[in-house]
Amino acid sequence: MTGSRIPLVIAILLGALLGSAGVAYASFTGSDSATQSISSRSLSGPVSVVGAPWGHAVALVWSGGSGGTGYTVFAAANGSSSSCTGADYSAVGTTSFPVWADLRWAPQGTFECYQVATAYDSWTSIDSNPTDVVQLGVVASSVAIDKGGDSSSRVDTGDKIVVTFNQSIADSSQPAAGGSICTSTSGYIALGSSANGATCSTSGLDLGTLTGLHVTSNSRYAASWSWNGADTVLTITVGSRAAGPTPTVTGTGTFAPTTASDSLLSDIGGYHVCTSNSGGGNCLPIATGSF
Repeated sequence: MTGSRIPLVIAILLGALLGSAGVAYASFTGSDSATQSISSRSLSGPVSVVGAPWGHAVALVWSGGSGGTGYTVFAAANGSSSSCTGADYSAVGTTSFPVWADLRWAPQGTFECYQVATAYDSWTSIDSNPTDVVQLGVVASSVAIDKGGDSSSRVDTGDKIVVTFNQSIADSSQPAAGGSICTSTSGYIALGSSANGATCSTSGLDLGTLTGLHVTSNSRYAASWSWNGADTVLTITVGSRAAGPTPTVTGTGTFAPTTASDSLLSDIGGYHVCTSNSGGGNCLPIATGSF
């Protein structure tokens, strides 16, 4: 077959392969080579994250995570709920180290959900990124009344009132030793009083009040005050009755911390404990247990 007949044969073969399709012609005026790269990088999220209130800030610390060059911190305001299920997270910061501080402490008493992901450029780890929740500000997070199995509805020697704070309270601002508690027919128990006699008052208290109660008599009791090692849990043990008859106390109490400016200050920064639910926080915990 001569060289001049080769193109004709190729055209016939193409026609047979394409059937009735038309013949397309193209003109190329240049050439280049296509390149493609596929990354084998795998981002693994941190193993755990722990958040803690730190004065008027939140400190986050985490461990683990691999494949990245840093971390992205996400957060979601969660109001009065400590459950982060379904929280809508948004990125709030990046860091090269496994620690980060959030200075957004308000509104006090509200909960903030946090999540940390390993980051590389604009990528972040997707699965199993750890979460934690922190109550913002300086807050009395819970109050419990312990009757030790007694269901008499009376205030008795040996009863306990346990107040838990979300961070350490400075020694110099803690309730003074020797302070008493008193019950009032106005419907409250004053905690950390320096007064005497059966007459009860809400002024000048080192700790605060349990309000919303039904109280049958004005009475006063000695009390002892004991903190745990971290200065976050205060146990008030009711002592002997000093004045007035033994009261019956019913109902569910709400703890309202003292507004005295030199009492219940955070160990970090010296910030005063939150005293209202303004802004949707949970600064006035409802007591569990009863007298």
